[in-house]
Amino acid sequence: MSFLSEVYAKYKVENSNYGFVREVLEEDVVDALQEVSDEDWVVSKTSDYKSGDGDISLDDFGLKLEHIGFEDPKDLQDISAFINEERGFLKNVDPSKWAAEMKAAADRDYVHIVKQKLEGKMHPAITINGEFGDGRGRTLLQYALDEPVLVAKYKTDLDIIRNN
Repeated sequence: MSFLSEVYAKYKVENSNYGFVREVLEEDVVDALQEVSDEDWVVSKTSDYKSGDGDISLDDFGLKLEHIGFEDPKDLQDISAFINEERGFLKNVDPSKWAAEMKAAADRDYVHIVKQKLEGKMHPAITINGEFGDGRGRTLLQYALDEPVLVAKYKTDLDIIRNN
């Protein structure tokens, strides 16, 4: 049994949260804001934050955390736009091969996401006013494993969401 397989076996016994922690990282919220908004002041403020040039408070965007809970990955985003595999295609794959299988399926590096999952350290995906903002890799991995994804749902009354 590979090292990752052993870690996964332990994870399955000890972790009922599918590899997630309930802590929302501020930088993930900033990434979510950048994804869902094209307002100049939002882009400027979040860019300053990411470059280390500015202070940011989630209060600046009127964000309120409404709920953290598990959701079906397909309810968060159009999975087919990113991956053309059947739901749960990794369920019977050795965990040591997850990152390579995900890279082949979705053309993205998943090593850090798989590592976080196996260590039980994945942070929630984020939506703002129902728009998917951050956590695409985590969401796709959970889809591939046929597991739910932990989602932090934020709401704002400010008109900052991109009009598609």
